Formats: sequence, C-alpha cells, structure tokens
Amino acid sequence: MPKHTGSCHCGQVKLATDLDPMLTMQCNCSSCRKHSGSVTLHTFYAETEIDIEGPTNTYVYTGGSGHKMTASHCTNCMTKVAVRPEVFEGMLGVPVGMFDDAKTLTPKMEIWNSERLPFLASSECMEDRFDGSSVAERLSALIEALENR
Repeated sequence: MPKHTGSCHCGQVKLATDLDPMLTMQCNCSSCRKHSGSVTLHTFYAETEIDIEGPTNTYVYTGGSGHKMTASHCTNCMTKVAVRPEVFEGMLGVPVGMFDDAKTLTPKMEIWNSERLPFLASSECMEDRFDGSSVAERLSALIEALENR
C-alpha cells in the first residue's frame, strides 16, 4: 500500500507514492495566488516518484520567478493536480490539498515572503523564509533531499 494517496475534488485523477516529499513549501507570489485563488502549498517529488493517473489538461504560465510553469488540471472538476516548473526539470509540484493525509505534510520553506498577504500570520513551522523566488535555495534543498533518499 502506498505511503501517500490522494485525488482531485471529483476523484477522477488519483495519485500515489511510497515516498515523503523532498520539499513541502508555501509560495506567496502573486502569480501562484492568481492561478490558485489563494496561497499555495506544494510538495515536490521527482516525476518518477509519484504516480498520477486520470485525464488532465495543461496550462502554461509564467511563475513569480519568471520561468515557465506547466500546470495539469483534472478535465472534469478543474482541480490543479500538479505543476512542472521549467527551472526544476524532472520535478513535479503537487498541491498539498490533493493528498488524503494533507495534515501530515507540513511546509518547511516559504518563498515570496515579501508578497505574503498582510493578514496571514508567520507560521512557526517554517525553517526557511525567502523574500523572493529563491531558486538557488530551492534547488539546493531538492538536491540535498534527493541525495538523502
């Protein structure tokens, strides 16, 4: 039985993985906020570490870092099920809300802190906070996590 499972809102797209995410983070950038309608929390896996099955469509947009992002959405309920950041080739960001056990996926990193909505409190669980896109720091965290797999 997989360690983590989940699905979109209607259940048409399902996910499963035997691994914990390499990184769970919160993004406060205006691009992610507009795309999701709220603050975003994503887990990150190598594309080969998580199985996502079901019909999706894609939408390509420019993220807060200025790099292209390819988002996949359920064709029925339109839930965002994954995002592929161009800058992190081979990586997949999966929204925390897709997981059945979302309460166990605590974010450790927060990016675009400079754009955090003023009414959101600073979370004590964050180990790292960055005012900008922190591409180098995220890449370093992902490489370290991959080496410790």
